Amino acid sequence: MKSDIGTQIINTIGSHVQEFAEKIATENTNEPGPSGVSAQPSPESSEPLKQDEVDVDTLVTQINLVIDSNLVALIGKVFQIECEHFGDFYVDVKNGQGHAERGHHGSPDITLKLSKFTFFQLVREQMSPMQAYMSGSLKVQGGVNDAIQLKFIAERLKHLV
Repeated sequence: MKSDIGTQIINTIGSHVQEFAEKIATENTNEPGPSGVSAQPSPESSEPLKQDEVDVDTLVTQINLVIDSNLVALIGKVFQIECEHFGDFYVDVKNGQGHAERGHHGSPDITLKLSKFTFFQLVREQMSPMQAYMSGSLKVQGGVNDAIQLKFIAERLKHLV
């Protein structure tokens, strides 16, 4: 049961983050990916995704463009994402019109913890969601069913980017 829920979370987040990251990658330079990391291009992109092309500030800006009071009414949670060597940010879809911000929220409902390496491995589909969850590379604190609600934000991001 635990691995099925972890897989659902990563599948929801990973596919939309991958599309966002691929769009950023196509807008930037054509340098080869970092050494030691095999980047396979997706069918939509002819270039490998590079870890340095996506930053937390860009991601937070994009999230702020898609959240609103409708999502606040639907979700009603605060998500803290702690991504080592990438940056920590939170998405508040509990208060007001909702907002995302770099840093830490005082009392998140759900916390997702992973490394930058794991994040990009998931985005590139070089690691399965089940592998990340089962190996402990992705940790979820709080209601796992609540974490799945990130899919609503991810769906909106997909349409923006």
